[in-house]
Order: sequence, then C-alpha cells, then structure tokens
Amino acid sequence: MPALSPAGIERFCRELEASCGLAYTPEKAYLFEARLADFVASRGLRDYDDLARLFLESADARRTITEALVTSETYFFRDDGAFRALPDLLAARHPSAGDPAVVWSLGCATGQEVWSIVFTLATDGRVPLEAVRIVGVDLSARALARAREAQYSDFELQRGIDPLTRARYFEPAPGGGRVARPWRDQPSWVQANLLDELHGLPRPDVVFCRNVLIYFDDAVKRRVVGRIADRLAPGGVLMLGNAENKLLFADLLDPMPDGPAMLRARR
Repeated sequence: MPALSPAGIERFCRELEASCGLAYTPEKAYLFEARLADFVASRGLRDYDDLARLFLESADARRTITEALVTSETYFFRDDGAFRALPDLLAARHPSAGDPAVVWSLGCATGQEVWSIVFTLATDGRVPLEAVRIVGVDLSARALARAREAQYSDFELQRGIDPLTRARYFEPAPGGGRVARPWRDQPSWVQANLLDELHGLPRPDVVFCRNVLIYFDDAVKRRVVGRIADRLAPGGVLMLGNAENKLLFADLLDPMPDGPAMLRARR
C-alpha cells in the first residue's frame, strides 16, 4: 500500500468504528497494510482518503473491507466453563418443543462455538435439542458460509474435539470432518452487525458474546450489551469471555458470582 497521510488514516478509522464498532487506531496501520493490500491494489486506491470514500459509498466495498479486518479466531469448546454451565441454565427454564429456549452465539465466526453448544446439549441430554433454538450471528458472510457448511480441517478439529466427540458428531470429509446430520440441521445462521438493532432475532434465554467486545471501546461495549439486555428474556443470561470485565455492565445486568463471566437479566 502507498504511504498514507495521517488525516486520511484517522478518517478511515473513524468511519470503520462508526460502521461496525472496530476500534482501530492509526497505530494499527500495519494490520490495514497486511489485510487490505490486495483490495487496495485491485481498486487502484492512492491513500486512506480514497479508502474511506469507497467505504462510505459502496456497500460491497464496505462488506469486503470489514470482513478483511474482523478477527475470526475461534475453536471448539473455547473456555469450556461456559459450555459446562449451559445445560443447567436451560434445564432450569423447562423448555419444550412447543416453547423452545433460545440461545444466541454472537460473533460466531466459522461456527465452532455454535457446534460446541449443539454437542454439549446433545451429550448432556436433559434438554432435547428440539426444545432449543440456537442462532449463530456474525458480521461476516464468508465466515457464516463456512459455519453452515460445517466442514473443518483436521487441525481445526484437533483444537477442542476429542476422538469420541469426533466419532459421534462428525462424518469423514476431505482433509478433516463435517458435522453429521441431524446435528448439522439444528442451528440457524444470521448475518448481522451488533451495532444495529437485534429485533429480527428471537428473544434469547442465553447469549454467548465471548471475546467479541474486546475489539470495541467501552462506549461501544456498553451500547452492544445494552441492546442485548433489552432483548434478553426475564432471568436470561449473558456469557462474556473469561477475560472480559463483567462489572463494566453491572448497571445493565446483574453479575453472577460463580462460574464463567456471566450476567443475568433483572426482569
């Protein structure tokens, strides 16, 4: 990428944060250069002012730029305390096929968290999967396409999937495995920006939003959690990443004292 003026990069950072909450600063220019070099070259852009203008004017360009800059690091059963807690949380709500519980996985990336939820509930058995609606949500259409396909390399499967789980829930696929039916048909997938309203999604009983907020500043974090709090069912639970500060949201939801970083709706 060409040398860019400070004014140009600051404008681009502002537009990026306003659009999707990503709190990049000009000091992160090395990430832009690494992740956007091909895009910039293909469009013949001269500087960050050009990039900012294109970002604002073209929905396709905005989607491509955002997907390139979103970090989709994930693996199966990451911070497994959240998954251990989930069956108890749902069993206490007594869901049924006629009145299912709803679980959101926000920032689900390529789907490993969603499948970990599916496998956890199927293995535990107290809450039938037909009594739970699981929704994976992500900004990236490319990541969601991989999540729907549910096919993973041997390397990806080795990150959290033990041999018994692989034998039970996966079928062989070239270079790895694919989630087998009927498990593969259980979740639904939604492309959405967490900065937008979440009213198009079913009202959740449990929300996984783990290691997503770390990319936002505190004001945006509170904005996102406030919207989640507005949508949570009475007594519903928000799960954050273990390293995230749940006390930042104590005026919005009640921090739970035990287990992973969890907060409960007051209503």
